[in-house]
Amino acid sequence: MGYIIIFFILLTYSSMLTIILKKKIDETLPISIVEIILIIYVFGIFDKLEIGIKVIQIITIIQLIIMVIILLLKKNKEDIKKIAKKIVTPRVNFIYNFIY
Repeated sequence: MGYIIIFFILLTYSSMLTIILKKKIDETLPISIVEIILIIYVFGIFDKLEIGIKVIQIITIIQLIIMVIILLLKKNKEDIKKIAKKIVTPRVNFIYNFIY
């Protein structure tokens, strides 16, 4: 169960960066991993890891809501297809299959 949550958080962070930066998810995945590690590290320094995990969960939920709003505001189907092509790539499918 924990692997599913971790993959969901990484996918959400990377997808949001993909939409904002207009790059493939393969290029934004390392950035999102470093961002999550940095948040946990900063909270770990102050001995507040549980709060750091809650912050990551809250940020993930906010990013998910923002992504849904952005995709709903896109009225052109071609723009949505371009975003989907950048998010769903063979490398992400390989990582997903490798984890499970």
